[in-house]
Amino acid sequence: MKLKRTTVLLLAIVFSIAMLSACGGGGSVDSSDPNQGLWKAVEIEMWGLTMDVEDMYDKGFTIELKSGGKCAFNIDGSKGNGTWTLNGTSINVKGGGLDESGTLANGILTLEDVMGMGMDIRFAKEGGYTGSTGGGGSSSDSSAGSDNSSAGSSNWEAEDTYYAFTYMEDEEYEYHESYLIDNDLQDGTFLIFYDDGSGIVCFDYDWEEFDYDHSIQVMVMNDGEEVPYTKTGDKVRIVEGEIILEFTKAPMPEEYQ
Repeated sequence: MKLKRTTVLLLAIVFSIAMLSACGGGGSVDSSDPNQGLWKAVEIEMWGLTMDVEDMYDKGFTIELKSGGKCAFNIDGSKGNGTWTLNGTSINVKGGGLDESGTLANGILTLEDVMGMGMDIRFAKEGGYTGSTGGGGSSSDSSAGSDNSSAGSSNWEAEDTYYAFTYMEDEEYEYHESYLIDNDLQDGTFLIFYDDGSGIVCFDYDWEEFDYDHSIQVMVMNDGEEVPYTKTGDKVRIVEGEIILEFTKAPMPEEYQ
């Protein structure tokens, strides 16, 4: 599995947590409105990768559009509520501090550029869509992310070194260590550089081995993908498009020694 794909998986988890903190329950489905009903995620696309929904959400991802502008989410078996509006073919869903827009057209609901991460999620309506192309529905601490761009190989320790996941940002949001810990995103996500030139990168317990060269600061994954990184002090940073991931040196867990 490529690092790009594992990063997508991690960001999907962050999105899930934010959506499930939504409020605004209630409402029922009006069968006379073809837009209302249960919409099931059928495809996720990000950074040129198209992925099956089950790769990220074993139990699926659904949005139920209800009357009165209410909606309900079921993300991998966990439930939350929010609101929705539809203007022509332009749809907007809100909840948990998120404000996501997209389209509902030709029987497909698409949330576009979710959380500003370049991720599109497409949904199909359960039982099929009976309407036209749209209409109806309800009308209506930053210093952790500073750029440390250079580091020399002399900064590296000649020993096995473990780096805990402590920070992530995209073009709109920042996720500091306290958020990652509170939402169980830190455990199972880490970097290890072994002194023999090999290493492990792990996202949500999905890990991949790599070889590295500290002199040019590049990780070479098993499939040949080259992932550049930088190090300043006790921190390692990986930049993937608009996404910044930061890891901080920490004691090596016994199981990885």
